[in-house]
Amino acid sequence: MNKLNVITDFVVDACKIADKKDFFKDFLNENDELLSSSSWGKLVKYLGQKAVEISEPNEAYFFTIYTSYLNTFIEGISNLNINENNFSIPTRTTIQYDYNEFDLAKITTNTLKLYFDVIFKEFVAKEDRAKVQKYINNNLKYNYLLVLKQNSSVLQKYLNHIKSDLGIEKKNNFNKNIYQEKIVNEYFDVVLGDEYGLTLDDLYIEPNFRVHKNCFSGDDKRVKVNDTREKYIDVKDESIHKFIDDILENRNAHNLDVKDVDTIFIAGQPGQGKSSFSKRFVYDSINDKTSSDKEIIFIKLKNISEPTDLLNKTLKNIVKESVTFEIDNLDDYIIVLDGLDELAMKTGLSLNDIDTICHRLSKVKTTKIITTRHGYVKLDSLSDDNIVIVELRELNKSQQLDWLGKYKSTYKNLKLSNETINKIHKDKNEYILELINQPILLHMIANMDIENIEDLNKTKLYSEFFELLIKRRWEKDAHTLSKVKGVNQENYTNALKNMLAELAFNIFNSDFEYIQKHEFEKLQSVKDLQELLSDLNSNETLKTNLKGVMVSFYFKEVHKDENDDNTQERNEHYAIEFLHKSLMEYMVSTYIYDTLKEEFLETKRKTGKYVIESGKDALEILWKLFHKKEISAEIQQNLVYIIEEDVQNDRDGLAKRLDEFLPYLVAKDFLYFSAVEDDNPMQKANNTFYGFWNVLSSLDNKNHMPKDLSIKQKLFNKISLYTNYPHFDVSNIDVSNLRIYNMILENNLKHMNFEDAKLVNVSILNIISGILRNSNLYKVDKISYSFIAGVKFKNCKFEDVDLFNTTMEECKFENVIFDFFFIGRNVFGNCTFINCPEINFEELKEQNVVFINCTNDGEKI
Repeated sequence: MNKLNVITDFVVDACKIADKKDFFKDFLNENDELLSSSSWGKLVKYLGQKAVEISEPNEAYFFTIYTSYLNTFIEGISNLNINENNFSIPTRTTIQYDYNEFDLAKITTNTLKLYFDVIFKEFVAKEDRAKVQKYINNNLKYNYLLVLKQNSSVLQKYLNHIKSDLGIEKKNNFNKNIYQEKIVNEYFDVVLGDEYGLTLDDLYIEPNFRVHKNCFSGDDKRVKVNDTREKYIDVKDESIHKFIDDILENRNAHNLDVKDVDTIFIAGQPGQGKSSFSKRFVYDSINDKTSSDKEIIFIKLKNISEPTDLLNKTLKNIVKESVTFEIDNLDDYIIVLDGLDELAMKTGLSLNDIDTICHRLSKVKTTKIITTRHGYVKLDSLSDDNIVIVELRELNKSQQLDWLGKYKSTYKNLKLSNETINKIHKDKNEYILELINQPILLHMIANMDIENIEDLNKTKLYSEFFELLIKRRWEKDAHTLSKVKGVNQENYTNALKNMLAELAFNIFNSDFEYIQKHEFEKLQSVKDLQELLSDLNSNETLKTNLKGVMVSFYFKEVHKDENDDNTQERNEHYAIEFLHKSLMEYMVSTYIYDTLKEEFLETKRKTGKYVIESGKDALEILWKLFHKKEISAEIQQNLVYIIEEDVQNDRDGLAKRLDEFLPYLVAKDFLYFSAVEDDNPMQKANNTFYGFWNVLSSLDNKNHMPKDLSIKQKLFNKISLYTNYPHFDVSNIDVSNLRIYNMILENNLKHMNFEDAKLVNVSILNIISGILRNSNLYKVDKISYSFIAGVKFKNCKFEDVDLFNTTMEECKFENVIFDFFFIGRNVFGNCTFINCPEINFEELKEQNVVFINCTNDGEKI
């Protein structure tokens, strides 16, 4: 039988049967029964076992285009959540084609490809054809190269014929081509599972940016005119891509204090566009739209399985392990390292570890672009002249309108309008402005398509967003689900909410930032949903029902990490992850808070007593929620917003319950379980404390310190581990009579009581308005960049203390001695001094200390 006929005579159902990645290789070994049950399986088995080599170039050419198109089509309808319609493959074709006509650069206009466009469009509904076609055009080239690579034994003679045209004289170049196509296609990924298949290419808005002050000379006028506390400075450049291009080509158009730059850090908020910029930069570089002649390597840092690699291995070794082709000299490449913050969150690396990694990377004379969220890298400490640090700015009104124009070219009847955005800016609605200035959130708001978005804060937005997604899912599936006994919109909604939250929580705590399918199906919420839908007919299995749900809620299937060798999934190469981390973090926060309320506020029906009565049971719940990984700053902030939205009775009730168990938790050091083989149990205990305290301190504005002094001291020692965390709240606590040594007190310290506390080698840094209001503070070592208001200082001697650019407002100084070393401009406003004969106010004024409306023993200073 003619081999081409063998190929084309079969009706193909590969999307349901074959593992597309390796269907001519390892898949054959362990799927004999499955393969034998289908025509596609028989074909694969036939070709593999017989070691078929298609010798006639035209036959091989047809097979390659055909298989590439088929794989891309299957991949597209799966990613876009589209059902095929009467899916089959033509058995004959009369179209004329010749392998010599093939041009890889023009594959989207290839004769055979256009022929298959006509055939395959009939397999999907008319309304879905445009987005499927778009997906095929964006991904066909990559799949073509992949087919050649994976089926080289079948297509060896064809490869020999065309290798010069493909530039694959060497296997390494061929692998490099495949790799480049793969990373270029990141720019054409569907954004947030968009219903119409919109990609980053459709919606990309070039972000504005600012440059870190470390990149300017000390006498630069641009630095001097800025607030000294401002870390980033505007530069006159409309294009960040042009700016990066100039920097990498040593064109210092902005007269920065840098030279021979080989390391660029790009910082920004979640959803600000860091990864989008990276993907566009990769796309431009590979398509020769930049000045550099260097090639590109794109590494998502969250995919590095062993975090210590960045501490212990060379960059060259890390890169070699991350790509599929040989690299001789890293100097020939620009390395884009995307998501340093995601690596930190995934692995629990400390800020010091990340700081070490950054300094190590900056010493390597290889061109690197590194992206990170704010707060995960000590960028202020990076001041070498080979480093440039930029931050992405929020979308301004003009950019928001540009983005909306692109979006409305597809969604023409969208409720979000130019008028709405203009009104939001005119009214200066801060809540909604904070949302629409981030591309990811702007997309979500547009997708929600609801009225009165100006009434939503961030937490309300996310809540409404998931409510809307669930409602849409119900409406889409109602014709099927309404026939199932016991299923209605309310219990379906609750089941989906529970599943989404538990899934997000498990993904956050996983080692690989995704969850394996077999672990997913073990989740209690998934079992509950499966039970709810158990009466569906055999064609509506859990898997088929959840497939649409996953896409609808911005999950996607991803290739598992190569180091994730789980024997339970030997033939399962996919896992599930969130499309965007902000959505996951919100759902994690809801899972944590809802679980705490359910567990600690649940009462027994007969007695009315709480179900959780013992400290051990309480610690077990907290341990399960928090021990695996320290919650991120974003999750912590989401918890604050969610708690603020909750009713006061529930907040007060939960705070009271948590306070009941606090002495037991402190006595146990928040350590629930530790085995000999357990890895770093105290870090897990600290993670548990950190999560617990973030919830407790957000429930009310009361002091939660125990009365027992020894327990109180032990708890504060635990608290002291986190006082330099940007959002860790230690306001309102009573630290009177405690010993406080060798600490930096930073961030939110308002309403703290330090009376009779002994502070030795303690600094108060970077404090903002209101931080020490109404506190009693004794003996501090250093105060800088602070605003201290309403503090009473009594019987204090400030000996060898640095006072640096600080304002003290409405403070009272009684029997106080100043031995300050004053630096910068310090201001005392509306302060009262009583019995302070040792203070020479005239001398202080000469040291640039300003007194406004202050008195000394009743006399104006």
